[in-house]
Amino acid sequence: MDAVVRRFWWNPKKDSDIWKDPWVPWLPNFIPLPRYDSTHRNLVVACLINQSTRYWNVALLEELFDDASVTTILKIPIPVNPRPNRLAWILNSNGKFSIKSAVRCHQLVPNASTNVDGWTKLWNLNMHERLEMLIWRIGSDILPHKLQFGFEDPLCPVCRLELETPIHILNSCPAARAIWFGQAWGFRPNSITLSNCLDIVKLVINPPMCSVSFNKSSKEKVAIQIALTLDYIWSLRNNFVFNGPYTHLHNSLRALKLRVAEHLAIVEEDGRISLAPLIIWKPPPPNIVKFNTDAAVKSTYSSIAVVACDDTGLVLKAWAKCLGSSDPIIVEALAIKWALELAKLEVSMISLWRVILRVALKLCWVTLLHLVGRLTLYVLM
Repeated sequence: MDAVVRRFWWNPKKDSDIWKDPWVPWLPNFIPLPRYDSTHRNLVVACLINQSTRYWNVALLEELFDDASVTTILKIPIPVNPRPNRLAWILNSNGKFSIKSAVRCHQLVPNASTNVDGWTKLWNLNMHERLEMLIWRIGSDILPHKLQFGFEDPLCPVCRLELETPIHILNSCPAARAIWFGQAWGFRPNSITLSNCLDIVKLVINPPMCSVSFNKSSKEKVAIQIALTLDYIWSLRNNFVFNGPYTHLHNSLRALKLRVAEHLAIVEEDGRISLAPLIIWKPPPPNIVKFNTDAAVKSTYSSIAVVACDDTGLVLKAWAKCLGSSDPIIVEALAIKWALELAKLEVSMISLWRVILRVALKLCWVTLLHLVGRLTLYVLM
């Protein structure tokens, strides 16, 4: 809030108390610091201005305030002709406040979270992007909770014991602790201290229960478990707020365990699957036409397409049509069959005898051998 308030400019009032009223922008609490602790003369801002020169009384400023305060006060311009006091929003050229400019101001405020080395580690985890974004939102303290929006009743809606903050929602709330304790992997939220939202990010990227002997894969699995637990606790909180209490703790724990098992199974499967080589279109030899086929399969129908290109990559012709089948193998086979039929038709029309057919699925090839007539067919497997 201070970051937003600092964007306002106070024209010093003549009757503003120099020690009590906020009148100096850029200073903490907008009040200058005295040069000596005993210096607390009852003065107003008008006493600090030389009315004949319409400039600050520098000697008096140096007598009353410390050097940093004096330097800051001297930055405040004093108009030659006295003007009415007004409050101006300096981020808008018209001086008027707007929500849009306030949000932009908040985004521009230096945030310690932007300098955390852990963000790189978070993005490099083998974790679903949705979970990564949730952890980022937690670490940046932008979760939409009561205290964030200044609700009249800022207490946690679940336990009604403490203020609703991210740390309370995800760690200190009795409902959250029940979720943490209910899992059989040895994490106890009361055994760690979370002082700010960034500590929750560190909890994910550097799990406290991981020993030195844990390899990278094991640490990632623990990080996924913690992230899924945080996501589930946040979901339960939202469900409680919008749909009412949900007391079936055993069902919640069972659902969370299934989600963890599902994510870990996908991670293990990804580790075993090797990436397929990148397929790049290559032009055919000179004076040869290449036919490429493709198919898109829906639940009740499919679409196939054939494109004919020459050795320069120029598209000579293209065809497309819909089919009633939804089996991928059958659809691919029909696409290749159709490409062969089109190739034979084009050959008879333009006396082109050599055709290259791009076969996407090897399984389809054995079903198409009988379709080749008098074409010289080059098959790229």
